Amino acid sequence: MGGALAALAISLSAKSEPVPIRAAIFRMLGKVYGQVVAIGALLTLITGIGLTMSLARSGVGMGRPGVIVMQGAGLIAGILVLAVVVPTANRIATLARRLSDGQLPPGIPELRRRQLTVSLIALALGLVSLLSATLWR
Repeated sequence: MGGALAALAISLSAKSEPVPIRAAIFRMLGKVYGQVVAIGALLTLITGIGLTMSLARSGVGMGRPGVIVMQGAGLIAGILVLAVVVPTANRIATLARRLSDGQLPPGIPELRRRQLTVSLIALALGLVSLLSATLWR
């Protein structure tokens, strides 16, 4: 979540930069999302599934509401990151390579809005996941 939050902050602060710098930032963020955020989300999903299987085998804690909310929210957040946020960052990075007359291609603002919206939803679900198992016992 930390890498995604940092990338989100950089993306939002890039708004005030000149177009060539924004294009470079978008290209770099595509790599950050692909090489850091995607790997973190995938590892989180894998370890979450492993925890679920371990709890199911032992029969301890599976029925607790906090654990159920943690599993559901974490699973949805991970899928959103891998299915929407990372591919959108890659599309933005690809489009940012096509500067023409010092302007970004027209599809970038819509893709950035989608990425921001889905990233914030995934972040909220990730926080719900973390807090539910800890606070809801």
